[in-house]
Amino acid sequence: MAMQQAFREAVITEIIHEEILIEQRHELAALATLLLAKAQEEEDASSNSYETSYEYYEEDEEEEEEEPSSVEQPQPTTRKRPLPLVEMQNPVPQKRQRVNPTPAAAQPQPPP
Repeated sequence: MAMQQAFREAVITEIIHEEILIEQRHELAALATLLLAKAQEEEDASSNSYETSYEYYEEDEEEEEEEPSSVEQPQPTTRKRPLPLVEMQNPVPQKRQRVNPTPAAAQPQPPP
């Protein structure tokens, strides 16, 4: 009888552990479902804000196309031949020469 009692307790303990595991799996599945729903909500919110900003951008483009410009831009003129280069237009920089402020005669001569 003692063996039957030990076997019965082991079976009951095993069933309880299995029920606990099943309940934990259900809780994990529920949490995962909530997290996925929240992530989907955030993704939808961010894509909706992108879509609305994109729609506003398209509306702005349409308005710009409809409004005629009151000031016309001047058209660039083209020349058949290039202008001749004149050296004076872009002078080559000259190297600076040092100017001595005292004349050569006024410089003191070293004693002989």
